[in-house]
Amino acid sequence: MSKKYLFEKELQMSENNITCAECGSKKVNTTWEDNEFLYGEIKIKVKVPARQCSICKFQFLDWESEDIMGKAVDDYLKEKE
Repeated sequence: MSKKYLFEKELQMSENNITCAECGSKKVNTTWEDNEFLYGEIKIKVKVPARQCSICKFQFLDWESEDIMGKAVDDYLKEKE
């Protein structure tokens, strides 16, 4: 089972609980987007669930994206050993 599949399955279970931090709406859509971030001087690329409110159009990443990025750093550190 791939990591992406596991994340998508977890996402489906939690998606109903997402609230827009800007307007409070529960009408939040999720798309998977490529994200690149720096860990020190190393660029790490991951796919993360990006949220957008259907009402006010506010776009955001949440704890699930941060969790995926944290796991990517852990994987990088394990490979480096």
